[in-house]
Amino acid sequence: MRALILIAAIAVGACGETQVGNKAVPAPPSAAAPSPGQWELTSEVTRFRAADDGAPKINTPAGTRATQRICLAAGSLPAEMLVGEGYDCRSSNDYVHNGRISVNMTCRRSGLAGDILVTVNGTFTSDGMEFTRGVRSQLSTQGDVEIDSTVTGRRVGDCPAGGSAPAEGD
Repeated sequence: MRALILIAAIAVGACGETQVGNKAVPAPPSAAAPSPGQWELTSEVTRFRAADDGAPKINTPAGTRATQRICLAAGSLPAEMLVGEGYDCRSSNDYVHNGRISVNMTCRRSGLAGDILVTVNGTFTSDGMEFTRGVRSQLSTQGDVEIDSTVTGRRVGDCPAGGSAPAEGD
């Protein structure tokens, strides 16, 4: 009997996937998965460094704060929740499990020629998250930057009708 209960628990725990960016990864246990609904995320740039002699193409100096609201669907963790709006990202080497998140993404942004590498490391619960974000641009022109930020988020309620939440001020 214990063997049947253990097999059932393993089977239930193995079900589902979480979408990170454009890549599906195994879903964390439901108790540790971010809950669907509207989330508010606040970021603060803790370090900014121009990486070459050009004028920074992404200019968010240390101390810059931003708040955004995102509607999170069940079983998903969209790239915009991790990196912000306006980026098209592909993820690799993701770990989203047991309340821990570690994601590496290669992103593009309209108007910039080249890659923007993003690393995210932190923790999450069903109704909150904290992580650090590192952004390193590798542009084909001058203007590369290195930006480190801290991000905190919390679930603030259900998604508004229509399923999307407006971005809030930078």
